[in-house]
Amino acid sequence: MATHLKRIFDAEAYETSPVQSWWEDSAPPLSFEAPALDGEAKADVVIIGAGYTGLSAALELVHRHGMDVVVLDAARPGWGASGRNGGFCCFGGSKFGADELIATFGADGARDVVRAQVEAIDTVDKRIDDLKLDVERHGRGEVLFVHRAKFVGGIKDEAKIYREALGVDAQYWENERCREAGLPGDLWHGGLYLPHGFGLHPMKYLRGLAETSRKAGVRIHGGSEVREVHETADGVIVSTSQGRVKGRAALFATNGYLAENLPEWFAGRYMPVLSNIIVTRPLSQQERAAHGWTGDMICADTRALLHYFRVLPDGRMMFGGRGGTATDPASLEAMHRRLRHAFDRMFPAWTQVETTHFWSGFVCLSSNRTAFIGRIPQSERSFASLAYWGGGVSMGSWMGERAGEMIAASLTRSSATKDFRFRSTIPQAFQRPTPRFPFAGFRRMGLRLAYAMFTLRDEYL
Repeated sequence: MATHLKRIFDAEAYETSPVQSWWEDSAPPLSFEAPALDGEAKADVVIIGAGYTGLSAALELVHRHGMDVVVLDAARPGWGASGRNGGFCCFGGSKFGADELIATFGADGARDVVRAQVEAIDTVDKRIDDLKLDVERHGRGEVLFVHRAKFVGGIKDEAKIYREALGVDAQYWENERCREAGLPGDLWHGGLYLPHGFGLHPMKYLRGLAETSRKAGVRIHGGSEVREVHETADGVIVSTSQGRVKGRAALFATNGYLAENLPEWFAGRYMPVLSNIIVTRPLSQQERAAHGWTGDMICADTRALLHYFRVLPDGRMMFGGRGGTATDPASLEAMHRRLRHAFDRMFPAWTQVETTHFWSGFVCLSSNRTAFIGRIPQSERSFASLAYWGGGVSMGSWMGERAGEMIAASLTRSSATKDFRFRSTIPQAFQRPTPRFPFAGFRRMGLRLAYAMFTLRDEYL
């Protein structure tokens, strides 16, 4: 009997209808159909989730290890976070600040995390070039604007620790330096500049990976929600409502769209958090000049319920923010209004610029504030990669490659192959199995309380 999937958000969040996003509307459609799995199939590896992680793992397994791969998605490639995010290829996989990284993992462990974060950004950059993907790549570096004067000292310290202890040429920029970079604003008090990162069109990138995967021989099935994964003595059986795949190993690559009971180990160990985005019509040159915004870097602020924003290559403004704990129409409309209010407050010269698109999707968090990649505990042949903390463009791509290597190593070693070589080392920080959240069954309720506290901290305390 197929497993009834347990979810912690309302049912609307998991409906597989098309997402009304700017990315969906502006990306060329896939050149191929991704039909639902029908009947019996076999593969070396079965991947659950056709996003950045799943497709990156598939490409690694096919290109470097010659394996046969099937990818299953409940909806279609890019339906989840990979097609809904803000297109920020930036640091991810951790919620720790520079000083906290060192305090938690030691200087060497912290440098290893930062090395992986930089490597992840470079991986996407190189992949775009190697595959000749048209993804509207733009900007170099990221600016985190300080939204309250009381945080300036901490941001200056953060920049110093990045430079002196972690090898990142971070800088504190005064407001004048932000203005010189074409990023003026009256509400912030300088910003933290990181030299790594860039913007891209997330759906064009995703569909480029999907096209490349299919040409490489990966079998991609949409409309194939996985309902059960059963391990056998020599592999796994992955079942959907219409078929099943027998494989030697499986990878769970659905991030915040995981189920609580597939497998049971996931219960209470991840936290889906809504992130919301609006996109405006293209700004005219006169409208951009009215605010003085000429830069094309990716930007965010220091709020716990952060805002993130950038001008797109065609002149539209993309503006996102965390918040909201329900996905029913009334709740989403309220979130839309709050986000637009924040946009108007930050960019008063553009209050008359219309919003053309609004959508939401899940970011995935963990209780230990880092991503997890590895074999699922109490399992022999099932692996997972999740909890990128909003940095899934880079970390999902890099973690997918690492997951592919990890799975290939587990399979080839069982065949007595001794010459396997890993291209990169996974930091120990990311190999710790993510623990359960305290009072895990009430964590969505706790999210509402946390948001109230974050709002007080962000604006008043």
